[in-house]
Amino acid sequence: MKTNVESFLRAAAAAAGTDRDSVLIRAFHLNGDHLDALLPDLHHEMRILFAELDDKVRVMNPGLHYVRRKTYVGYRREALVDDARAERSQVFLSVLRNSRTLELVLPLNPTPHEHMTSVRDLRGQGHHGIGDLQFTVSTAADLETFMMTFDSWLRLPG
Repeated sequence: MKTNVESFLRAAAAAAGTDRDSVLIRAFHLNGDHLDALLPDLHHEMRILFAELDDKVRVMNPGLHYVRRKTYVGYRREALVDDARAERSQVFLSVLRNSRTLELVLPLNPTPHEHMTSVRDLRGQGHHGIGDLQFTVSTAADLETFMMTFDSWLRLPG
């Protein structure tokens, strides 16, 4: 298997006119440039929190894909997708486009978490159809709470 990966990386680098490390940096979004394109209107403090969230989610889910929509950026795990409805159902975390806070939406039942002040129940709200549980992150402590609370959901299964 290692030989196949190395061969692929060499071929991809040659096709792109670059080197193997550059291919890996781009494939794993390690240069950080992608954050500006994903949520360009974030305030500086939220950009820092989003970068931290993005790093943690990518480490937990190698090979994830970004789903870019007008109202949100979604994280989708690597899988074969037949149509747009299937793609939407594979989004396991979405970040609403908001400049002052990180509004994270999960396709989870909010009832077990309704005691948390940062959680909002979106059921029946006419939102974007990307989940029923919204968690608002305003500080590094909020982000840590989010990561700890939803660790098993955010982690690649298996």
